[in-house]
Amino acid sequence: MIISLFIGRRMRQQNEKLQSGKMCGGRGSCADGTLPLVCLMRFVALIVSFILPAMLIPRTVHPLMGWPLELLGSMSLLFVIISMSNLPVLPVLTPWFGIVGALLVMALPVYRNGILRALAIGSYAFAVSPFLWWAFKEILRSMSWKETIYRGWTTVRSESPSSQTTKMC
Repeated sequence: MIISLFIGRRMRQQNEKLQSGKMCGGRGSCADGTLPLVCLMRFVALIVSFILPAMLIPRTVHPLMGWPLELLGSMSLLFVIISMSNLPVLPVLTPWFGIVGALLVMALPVYRNGILRALAIGSYAFAVSPFLWWAFKEILRSMSWKETIYRGWTTVRSESPSSQTTKMC
């Protein structure tokens, strides 16, 4: 949550810069270079949101209690990151749904032996991988710092051109 709050503060600062017209599309002294760092921190926070709950849950907990706790913890962290970073909801939650599906495939009682269970899990991973790739691309597209800068630049420039905007850039 501290990382999410830090990212949210950075993004609000960047939005204030974009709205005030101080950022000039990555040109000259207007670009301060902190936006790529913020995008990297958001991506790291997404990965940590799956790892941190799994590390906090004791290993001696029964799986029927541990997995729901891990899924609830990761979903709560994902929603904090989504709300703080303005990320798209479905692509961010796609890996979470993939984990839930993998747990359901593992828990099905129809397998006669472990080989069939392993083949089913491998088939499931093969079937889910295009969705994970799509989610990864969508998340990277929404976190692209160059597009964010240029979106802000076109927002500033789409207004009637004034002498003040021209003087700043």
